[in-house]
Amino acid sequence: MGKITRKRHTVEFKAKVVLEAMRGEQTLAGLGTKYGIHQAMIAEQAGDRFGNSHRTVRRRVKLAKISPWIMDESSTDKATLQQIEALAVVDDHGAQEDTFFNLPEWNRDERNIRARLTSEKISADSRLVQFVGLDACREADGTITQDPWHET
Repeated sequence: MGKITRKRHTVEFKAKVVLEAMRGEQTLAGLGTKYGIHQAMIAEQAGDRFGNSHRTVRRRVKLAKISPWIMDESSTDKATLQQIEALAVVDDHGAQEDTFFNLPEWNRDERNIRARLTSEKISADSRLVQFVGLDACREADGTITQDPWHET
């Protein structure tokens, strides 16, 4: 077998990718495709640069994609951090707003929000996914939605 060489990126390149990730305009997967690097490397570089864990970086990128209307609700204490984290399961502002504003206030706990946003998805730890395999599911559907607050 031939020797596998690792790409070496300049500090300027890494800083550009990290800053773009922190702006939250694209998903880590989208940035990985754009720059030809794995999304885990982006979170790792951002974490190293800012002294945070990779998990913290992924969470912050997701929080950057919360609807501005919902962030306004949080500034008046009408939306809790747990509700916002549950809404971060999806990047679509319309779905976030529809879920949050159409649930009655007494029913807006994080479990109900997460359940409503993921009702048409299969959990990665379900028996079906374990039987078929995660890679086969990715090939069939194309995307896997991960909740950064409930990673295993």
